[in-house]
Amino acid sequence: MDRATRRTSSPLIKAGMIIFGVGLVAIFVIMILFATGRRDLPWWLNVLAAGAVGVGFALGLVAVFVEARRSRSAASANR
Repeated sequence: MDRATRRTSSPLIKAGMIIFGVGLVAIFVIMILFATGRRDLPWWLNVLAAGAVGVGFALGLVAVFVEARRSRSAASANR
């Protein structure tokens, strides 16, 4: 596939992936801290883990649906 025909993902999808990744890193940090015996974790770490994963997943999902809809409407316009 050459550069002219290769599709690029939208910035919204990339932002969703980055936010989701930050949430996953926060979850791994929580798991490591629990494994080392820490029980009094900061509240912002828990909020970051739950919030970033949820928001990143939702943002990515919406972006994929918007991109698919845009692609489908462009394909039907070309017919």
